[in-house]
Amino acid sequence: MAIVILLSVAGLAFLVGRAAAAPVAAGPTGAAVPSPSATPGQSVEGGHVVDGVPLGYTDDQRGAVAAATAFATALSGPLALTPDAYRRAVTAMAAPNAVAHLAEAADQQTTFLDSSAHLPSLAAAGVPVTLRCVALSYQVEALTALNASVRVWSVTFMAAGGHLVTTAVWATIEYRLLWVGSDWRLERSQVIDVGWAPASVQPTPATSDMPGQLHEYREYLGG
Repeated sequence: MAIVILLSVAGLAFLVGRAAAAPVAAGPTGAAVPSPSATPGQSVEGGHVVDGVPLGYTDDQRGAVAAATAFATALSGPLALTPDAYRRAVTAMAAPNAVAHLAEAADQQTTFLDSSAHLPSLAAAGVPVTLRCVALSYQVEALTALNASVRVWSVTFMAAGGHLVTTAVWATIEYRLLWVGSDWRLERSQVIDVGWAPASVQPTPATSDMPGQLHEYREYLGG
């Protein structure tokens, strides 16, 4: 079961890595829901929500990090328990050149999540199910005015009443973003590592067993 859960958490990132580059077109549309406003004079990252996904980021490192972490928590969060909602969410965050690929990947992921851990079916049947992702730290790999690559280290909690005890899975995923129009959008992502304690190298008696993301990455504090 542990291996199945690891694959469930990492599945979407592997699938969306297939998204190929294509000419950038107009951005996706959807019903926007305002987020809480900031103090006057301060900008809000992810200032409005479209289909469950915070959007509206600044074209700088702060905005790219906020977008990557928001997409990470959405992709491995409760939206994945409802296939239609998950597909809409993925479409909302996707860059125009990647919409078709990411939407297909979203369908494959929810199908796999159901066939492996049965979480969507259990949730639909009224079983209490928890699927939550929390971003812990990040590292900016590349940043220009039009492209960004951000690695996010996160922990995802899964549980289903009477079926699955609370399980935590850590993963590092690199999110590749495009600046489209006036916002960051997801082009593709790639799993860097996944497991109970990811590290750049396996610990030995001569090395620390502390995950490198705890001291090599910057702590994510939100905003």
